[in-house]
Amino acid sequence: MNKHESPREQAALESLYRRFQPGLQHFASGILKNPADAAEIVHDVFLAVWEKREFLSLDQGLKNYLFRAVKNRCLNQLKRPSLPWTDLDDSLPPAAEPFNFSEQMNAEETERIIFEVVEKLPPRCRQIFLLSRLEQLSYKEIAELMDISAKTVENQMTIALRFIRDSLYGPKGGGGSKLHSATLKRFLY
Repeated sequence: MNKHESPREQAALESLYRRFQPGLQHFASGILKNPADAAEIVHDVFLAVWEKREFLSLDQGLKNYLFRAVKNRCLNQLKRPSLPWTDLDDSLPPAAEPFNFSEQMNAEETERIIFEVVEKLPPRCRQIFLLSRLEQLSYKEIAELMDISAKTVENQMTIALRFIRDSLYGPKGGGGSKLHSATLKRFLY
């Protein structure tokens, strides 16, 4: 949370957190078998939903959305190989590439530009795109969550991607050369 949020917004987040956190925590703990990791994932999901609240319209499916987001993050965590911290020694080589501040700024600017374009999409199309790209839900999962067909999800994603690409690159694909390529790949491919 930041200081620009109203007390009403803060109260709304706290209310949502108190209402859904215990069930989400139990659900995540059952998947991960680690209460600390489960708590972190639940917190991260609430934070992500709160940060993207302007882009999401979850009037009827907030509970389902939260549980699906927690489940996906848990499954993603289980897929990641865990690091054997006890086996690490001090002779690790330095990182291959130093942090590049200008590249990070370029990535953030590209993401900001993409979100400005996404905001222009029709509401349902925008929600489908964000569920796919931010929450990494499959088309089938989005279809189940929104009670629509997977083909509709596919069609809406095609519309969204075409609109975003045309907005960023122009209809003939010539623009966008200063945009951060890894960020573009994450959202558009």
